[in-house]
Formats: sequence, C-alpha cells, structure tokens
Amino acid sequence: MSFSDLLYPKTTTSGKLVIMATLKVLPGNEDRMAEVLHAAQSAALLEAATAEFRVTRLLEADGTPTSTFMTFRSILKLNTGLCLLGDFAEHLKAAQSLATLKAFTEEGIMASPPELNYCNEI
Repeated sequence: MSFSDLLYPKTTTSGKLVIMATLKVLPGNEDRMAEVLHAAQSAALLEAATAEFRVTRLLEADGTPTSTFMTFRSILKLNTGLCLLGDFAEHLKAAQSLATLKAFTEEGIMASPPELNYCNEI
C-alpha cells in the first residue's frame, strides 16, 4: 500500500468532498489504532482545506466496541484547485501521513487494507 497509488476524485459538483475510511485492525491493536488516528486527526485539522475530521469506532448493537474504526474527513474548496490538487496531495506526503501509512503497513496492526469511499456533499 502506498499513498502515491491512491486514486481520488479531482472534482465534485458541490466543490466539497467527504472521505470515509473503514479500518479493520487485528484484535489487540485497538489502542494503537486509536493513537495513530488521533495523531492523524490533529495533523489534518491544521490543514486549511480540512473542514472536519472525525475518528470513530464501530460498536455492536449492545454497545461493545469492535476492532473496526471509521474516519470521516470533509474537504473544502475542491473545485478551486486549493485542495486535492494541492493541499491533499501535500497531505499525503506529510510526515503524519507517512507515519500513519507506516503504522498500517509495517506495524502489522491492520486486519485488511483500508477501505476508502469518496462522497460528494449534497
């Protein structure tokens, strides 16, 4: 897995993009994943194009936490060239993004590759 291989929309009709990531970790690695995602959240919220970045953990119907996490990142100004062609590409090269990728690949905490979904805000 490499961020340089990542395909993502360059434009949306709203000019906004929400990136939803589903991250399944191997049992016993939940605390490490929470740590990695909180660091990624802190870094992303400093970026001008990031409107919102939420880190969540899926629960069973009875409230029991699972080993699956989801992140939601809302990006603004997509169609103006101020974001994905610039800021988001730079985001993928940033130290925190590389640290996140390292945690996902080298630390062996992931049960499967991250699933990314891209949404046009309506």
